[in-house]
Amino acid sequence: AAPDPFLSPHPHRAAVMSSPAAKKARRESGVGATGPDTVVVLDYGSQYTQLITRRVRELGVYSVLLPGDADMARITSHNPSVIILSGGP
Repeated sequence: AAPDPFLSPHPHRAAVMSSPAAKKARRESGVGATGPDTVVVLDYGSQYTQLITRRVRELGVYSVLLPGDADMARITSHNPSVIILSGGP
């Protein structure tokens, strides 16, 4: 089976980082050059979690989507600058 791109973002990162749309977005927003290096998005059941992760990547910022019950070791292994909590009551 093919790896889930949301759990294995490395191949996707190169394509997003070099796309013309990503370069333009980084120039206009200032994100990427001076912004966070890694964003971890924790999924607590929101219907928008994958959209949030994709939009962060489109800005040229490396992002990882993890389940909400991921243990702290798994989260910190990505050395995130930002953690986004998506969903939940």
